Amino acid sequence: MEQLIENSGEEDYMTFEETMEIGTKQYKQLNDKQKEIVDLLLNRLDNNNNHNNHCFYIDGPGGSATLLPTGKTVHKTFGLSVPLFADSSSAIKIHSKAAQYLKETDIYIWDEAPMAPRYALEIMDRTLRDIMNNDFPFGGKIVLLGGDFRQLLPIKMHATRSEIEFGKVAKCAILSARNVDVDEINKKVLELLDIADERIYTSVDSAVNDDNGDIGEALLPEYLNSLSPPSLPPHELRLRPNSIVILIRNLSINEDLCNGTRLMVIELADHLLKCKILTGDKAEDIVFLNRITFYCENIYPFTFSRRQFPIKLAFAMTINKSQGQTFDRIGLDLRKDVFNHG
Repeated sequence: MEQLIENSGEEDYMTFEETMEIGTKQYKQLNDKQKEIVDLLLNRLDNNNNHNNHCFYIDGPGGSATLLPTGKTVHKTFGLSVPLFADSSSAIKIHSKAAQYLKETDIYIWDEAPMAPRYALEIMDRTLRDIMNNDFPFGGKIVLLGGDFRQLLPIKMHATRSEIEFGKVAKCAILSARNVDVDEINKKVLELLDIADERIYTSVDSAVNDDNGDIGEALLPEYLNSLSPPSLPPHELRLRPNSIVILIRNLSINEDLCNGTRLMVIELADHLLKCKILTGDKAEDIVFLNRITFYCENIYPFTFSRRQFPIKLAFAMTINKSQGQTFDRIGLDLRKDVFNHG
């Protein structure tokens, strides 16, 4: 019995006796936990009856593994293409010498398995089933996968690039001292999102008749649209899916829709916004927002109303507005002086 080994592109052969000598030496160096795993696999090799229970995974935190001698890559062993796709297949022919090599191999040890694309594992499964002419997982072969899932980023199925990138913004924010700087940053961040489904919601503004008589009739709608007091949403509210926004009015205490609640906009309709709550006890709940009417008093020599969604973009916010919020990370915009003299 001989074992084929690959070294620097050259093929050599190691005798069975040489393999046993190396294996025995390494076995003596194992600790009790490691021996428990090896003994389990050796026992399974000796009693290869149940073909449905031959798949194992060993969790190995970074730095706990070592390279196996004469190892080969998965791509080399199973003839995988680069890159891999859902419809990719093995280049190994079923009656080839490479297929016979796979057929005679009893156990496959795959290190760093979590780092490989799922298609590699699926092709390995299909290839071994074909070669072994059965429908057992991996053709009934013993498969030992090892790796560290801690090194992998979380996966969001079927997510767009915007959802992946801005899903992380839920617990992060940029804080600035002035509203004008906050608006500038929010516009720049919004531009990073997919523009395909962008919606622009314009408010309906009107002056309210008061003690000044008919001043409301003298104020043009364009002038009212240009006003942007900090207590009101903007006249032109530009939104894209996955935008991070903040409520600027108390809507429902029971639903945790209060002034300062942060949300992620999921869907944009003509007269409705579907949002996910990001903060508080109701985090992850789905809510729907309608337009409401705001009134602005004591700032201008007249009172005017604005009907708009009660939100503002909140990738960035003022330092004052951030009070009471909880973030994993924040960025501070210190381009302008934050503190007064003294």
